[in-house]
Amino acid sequence: MLMRRFVFFSFCVLLTLGLFGCSSNTEEAAGADGKKKVTLRVAWWGGQPRHDYTSKIIELYEKEHPHVKIEAEFANWDDYWKKLAPMSAAGQLPDVIQMDMAYLSQYGKKGQLEDLTPYVKDGTINTEAIDEKTIKGGKIGDQLYGFPLGVNVLSVITNDDMLKEAGVEIDD
Repeated sequence: MLMRRFVFFSFCVLLTLGLFGCSSNTEEAAGADGKKKVTLRVAWWGGQPRHDYTSKIIELYEKEHPHVKIEAEFANWDDYWKKLAPMSAAGQLPDVIQMDMAYLSQYGKKGQLEDLTPYVKDGTINTEAIDEKTIKGGKIGDQLYGFPLGVNVLSVITNDDMLKEAGVEIDD
């Protein structure tokens, strides 16, 4: 449940970034609530469970922010990068994109990602709950281009009694 809340919070932050820091595809006249209607393109990769979960988050966000329409762009890992490259070349990247660390530098150094540093400094994005070491992963030099929605941990789980019985010693 905690991970779901963190992912939901992070996704809302990313969508806020789209509203404040990225150009939207479509802006229409203000609605009845006085807020300008905004359309954002959001792209991510993953399996069907991630797609279903993210779609539900988008529905919740749109319900809470009726002036925002989100166009979802989803693909599996391989197809995602095959689609993103030509969008990038054409200058038509989505407003909010899931970015792997392996590609962050490639897109960030070409000026294709928004530097989020000013939004952290002015309080639009609150990163107080994110460990500084985690935030550093989304930086190129002094510029922040993203931060993770979650963190994976590499680990080894052992049965110490069985290892001892077998005479195996694991180096810490």
